[in-house]
Amino acid sequence: MTMHRRDLSLLVASAAMCTAVVQASGDTVSLGASADTCIFAPSFDNEYSNGVGPLLYAGKNSSGNVRRTLLRFDVAASVPAGATITGATVTLNCNRSALGNNLLFTMHRVLGTWGEGTSDAGDPGGFGVEATPGDASWTFRVYRDTPWTTPGGDFVSSPSTSSVVSTTGSYTFPSTPTLVADAQGWLDNPGSNGGLILVGDETVEEGPAARRFASREYSVAAERPSMTITYTPPAGCDSIDFNGDGLFPDTLDIDDFLSVFSGGSCSNDPQCGDLDFNNDTLFPDTLDIDSLLSVFSGGPCLV
Repeated sequence: MTMHRRDLSLLVASAAMCTAVVQASGDTVSLGASADTCIFAPSFDNEYSNGVGPLLYAGKNSSGNVRRTLLRFDVAASVPAGATITGATVTLNCNRSALGNNLLFTMHRVLGTWGEGTSDAGDPGGFGVEATPGDASWTFRVYRDTPWTTPGGDFVSSPSTSSVVSTTGSYTFPSTPTLVADAQGWLDNPGSNGGLILVGDETVEEGPAARRFASREYSVAAERPSMTITYTPPAGCDSIDFNGDGLFPDTLDIDDFLSVFSGGSCSNDPQCGDLDFNNDTLFPDTLDIDSLLSVFSGGPCLV
């Protein structure tokens, strides 16, 4: 169907009456964990986990038994494809620390995916509970179908980020080039997202050196694990103020765009934008018109 300039202007004017605000996309997003669990070094050949429990542990307890925490954040569900990630931090809330001494906790990229089953060790949950099908445990990435290559988890030996954890409170593991690269990889290839493993100071010989953290099922939402990502959005549509007169949304932008599109002039030369409104490098094409109308009425950029 062929639509004349006057018809397009009337259509856009009608859409503008129904749209008070055109929302701009941000460059920072906070993600809750999409999966988390705790794995426990086995005693008496038991496989323990805590897939849906409210609490997570990392480090050595007073008996010298090691616990580690697995975390996964669905970056691709919250950051637009094609974006460039420029920063990434992870925040955990420690709600139990026996001695309150300064111990280094590190996060490492996990090599491969793992499961979160229905095991629930409850509160305090420091000893875990028998793993259920689909759980991650010390020996299995997915109980009992798929073992880890190395018991305790397969992960990159060098940490992606680290933080000293002493007393109870909120701890933000800082952005590093490695953590940024991890997050970028999970965005570009979601199937590779094995998340992170939190490892305490497992060299401590005496005394409890474990810390307890809130999980994604914890009752206080503000204390659950989170990942904050800053990013540069992918190239999108230009501003709807096509003629650069500072007035938008107004139908004169549509009139000017259609005039330039058909070889005519712009009312505010030389401030008018280019015809490749959706920045797909194809112009002049009618998808640029469709994109302008869509964004003008509060819809998405069409590419």
